Amino acid sequence: MKAPFPLFCFLYKNASIYQQPLSHYKLSESFVNDAVDFVRGAKEQKKPFFLYYGTAQAHVDLYSNKDFRGSSKRGRYGDNIREMAWTIGKIMDEVKRIGEEFNTLSIFTSDNGPLISLCNEGGDAGILKGGKTQFWEGGVRVPGIFHWPGHIRPASTSDVVTSQMDIFPTLMEIVGGSVPDDRIMDGQDISSTLFNWWPEPQPESVVKMQLYKKPTAEATYSEPRVLVFYCNEILYTVRFGSYKFHFNTHKTWTKEEHHAIPGRCGDGGFPLNQNIQCTGCSANQRNPPECFKKHDPPLMYNLDKDPQEAYPLNVSLPANKPIFEEMMNELEKFLDKMVMAPSLFADLSPSVIPCCTPESFPNCTCNYKYEGPDPPPGSANIDTQDSQMMLNMVMTPQPP
Repeated sequence: MKAPFPLFCFLYKNASIYQQPLSHYKLSESFVNDAVDFVRGAKEQKKPFFLYYGTAQAHVDLYSNKDFRGSSKRGRYGDNIREMAWTIGKIMDEVKRIGEEFNTLSIFTSDNGPLISLCNEGGDAGILKGGKTQFWEGGVRVPGIFHWPGHIRPASTSDVVTSQMDIFPTLMEIVGGSVPDDRIMDGQDISSTLFNWWPEPQPESVVKMQLYKKPTAEATYSEPRVLVFYCNEILYTVRFGSYKFHFNTHKTWTKEEHHAIPGRCGDGGFPLNQNIQCTGCSANQRNPPECFKKHDPPLMYNLDKDPQEAYPLNVSLPANKPIFEEMMNELEKFLDKMVMAPSLFADLSPSVIPCCTPESFPNCTCNYKYEGPDPPPGSANIDTQDSQMMLNMVMTPQPP
């Protein structure tokens, strides 16, 4: 396993760098401790809270702490998932312990699909084609789980097309706020999709939090949802209701095809190297021309009938042509309003790269000294009742 590149891998606590490059050792416990401390502090101060918790799992190279190492039949990937589930469970336990379960909306989602080029250790998109860095369904269709006891019906599902861009306007609607009106917001309020109410009375703690009108049924959308996917400045894909149009596509492989390529996958699907190919936006030194294909007219799929994107439709047929033309009209409206922002990575200056030892840049190296009980707080064998002890973690910057 290679060491992480120090300029891109560092651990912050508030405004201070505590570790560079970061180590995964006890990283999950540190995250849980801070999250629990934050939630508890908001309760003590009688303030509402918004917690964004980005897990360290599941990402390559896969690292799991000793309490989870070897605990899953799924190997290192399964161990990683179990550790992630433990961290989320600890935070949710604290929300319940402080009595705010009925006042807290929890959202679980992912930023992309599995990294299928990492053989059996990059995740699995099931029947879906493609994965991370691609615009096939395996790359962009991700879990979306919303949990709010008393507000969202347990085990309910919806086929409404949504996007992570919808989270912000939905939260603003719930708390009685409003989105900025000085720019175009691509997200939509989906609260009427989330909240299908029971006829019976809700717990008192829920009623107190109703700052918005209760929808009586799931919303019905008369117009197809339009989602436009770009890779840098290149238009790749448009989702139009149940249909999807690919103007550009990445080459992709099945896991069996990956295994057949020498040097990719070893015994049992263990990745021999991180030979990630066809992940950019256009051909370059790392991504040869055969990685990309332009389509004119675009590939058209009906995702309701063909979620695998295996059977493209003929856009010139009478049944498909009106849908294609309507999509193109909506896309033209979108492009007329879109303003392409300059790339944040086009001009990267070393002066803005965090470094805990600037005098030795770019060899930025620092660590922290653990000063706390043994076993370290947050260890998987500590009960929730011991959460006060879990917060007694002191990290002091130390030289390597």
